[in-house]
Amino acid sequence: MDEKIENQNKKKSQKRRITILVVLVLLTVILALIFWVLNNRRKDDSKSNNPEVTTDESIAEDENLNDEKETEDVDETSVPVEEGNEKEMVSENYRVSQIKFGGNSAVMDNGKSRNTQLEIYQVKSENILSQEDNEPRILISWKTNKEAISKVEYAKSDGKDAAVTSEEGYGFEHSMLIKNMEFSTIYTYRIESSDKWGNKVNTEYFSAYTGDKSESIFDLITNAIEDVFGWAM
Repeated sequence: MDEKIENQNKKKSQKRRITILVVLVLLTVILALIFWVLNNRRKDDSKSNNPEVTTDESIAEDENLNDEKETEDVDETSVPVEEGNEKEMVSENYRVSQIKFGGNSAVMDNGKSRNTQLEIYQVKSENILSQEDNEPRILISWKTNKEAISKVEYAKSDGKDAAVTSEEGYGFEHSMLIKNMEFSTIYTYRIESSDKWGNKVNTEYFSAYTGDKSESIFDLITNAIEDVFGWAM
């Protein structure tokens, strides 16, 4: 009788184990299926947010990249081209000197053509006192819309002591220091500029006043003593 009971208990325990194993296997399969479904959904979402480029579009982008590389290769080197007596240079930091259209040349200078009107603007003058010789000077500055070389004609307001001073090179921003001037004197000046093709332009006449001579404290004291005790000297 006892043996039968033991056998029955063993059979029941085996059935329980088998049932538990089956349940565990089913749970594992279900979890694997859930994970697979979620992973596929994530992939679909990423594809919808970042659609793949079609083959034609990728080919077009490759062609554009190749064209840009070829352009950069040309810009990085200087390539001289000779046609008759004319020369043209192409480089990254060099501006084309001549552009031809149907046999006619349009000469360029820093983006400005030969026929562009030369202009002078922002003319300013400033009084400067030299610490070396205590002489007055006038600093004149101006700008041009094209590279130009300039000269300044100046004289006293009565027309005396006329003089001309010139620049040494071409540029857009200009300045010139006028020396050998007198205190308490009005000077008139005008600027004449010319570009690389000989086109010239003049400004109107400007005036500048050199101002009174400034006296030091020592000079003021000396003058005061001379005024008071001049009779004794």
